[in-house]
Amino acid sequence: MIISNFLKDPIIATIHFPKTVRDIPTDIQFPSCSANFCRISTVQQNPEYLEAKLRNLRSFSQNQGVLLLVLDLEDLQCLEFINIKCFEYNCLLLVAATAMDLQKYIEGFASRPKPQPVYKDAGDFLKQIKGVNKSDIKKLLERWGTLSKISKQSEQDMLNVKGIGKEKAKKICNVLFSNLTRSNN
Repeated sequence: MIISNFLKDPIIATIHFPKTVRDIPTDIQFPSCSANFCRISTVQQNPEYLEAKLRNLRSFSQNQGVLLLVLDLEDLQCLEFINIKCFEYNCLLLVAATAMDLQKYIEGFASRPKPQPVYKDAGDFLKQIKGVNKSDIKKLLERWGTLSKISKQSEQDMLNVKGIGKEKAKKICNVLFSNLTRSNN
């Protein structure tokens, strides 16, 4: 049931993840939070179970505690009790109407935005431009010295550098102009 691309994510690969929602463990650790899975029917049958779960969740880590609750009953009288207990234990309550909704919550917590690349120097940055090789980078840096100075050059100026043709000059100008103007705003 869980999407195969989701399971291929390198962060998710380190977590033993269930293949179906029914197999979800009751305690899930993510880098930024601890999550606890619970069904409303279980809480309604045994209110002490919820307190034990929340206590365990808060002792699990100093990160944000999240209680994932599946509404598997039509009678929702104990939902207010659950909400109050989550507030008392400083835990976030996420209520899922179905197991599929719960799956989406888990995917949302587990997925992380990809960090932007960190470039050590101008050469690292310029290497990312398709078609630009080490000798091109060396010639550009020998001529102008810094990425800032290179970015101020026109396509015509770059054409005067040996090894830089019209296509490379255009690509370099486009990449430098779009990235540097975006970072300055």
